[in-house]
Amino acid sequence: MELSGVYPILATPFDDDGNVDYCSLEILVDFISKSGVQGLTSFLKPSLKCINNHIAKIAQSTSLQIIVQYAPNESGIILDSSFFIELNNQWTNIRHIKVKSVPSGPLISQITQ
Repeated sequence: MELSGVYPILATPFDDDGNVDYCSLEILVDFISKSGVQGLTSFLKPSLKCINNHIAKIAQSTSLQIIVQYAPNESGIILDSSFFIELNNQWTNIRHIKVKSVPSGPLISQITQ
């Protein structure tokens, strides 16, 4: 799958109680999708269950390619390769991961084996 074009970082809308506003998220994904981008980049930060739910909502909302950005130093959340392998197996529009860990090589090697 070729990776080229514009992949903006997707903002996460929240309601007044601090929960993810999924209705607004779907509207945002639809708006961005219609603006001519080739895919979306999502920043991960919450618990594993929240991450899975969030990514599922994004993946279900669009046929665009999705890049999942994994930044453990910034988010404070450590995920192992099995999480990313499962994303790849579960969603056809998630085929790219932006890894911002140091060093990134070991995780990438585990994912691509």
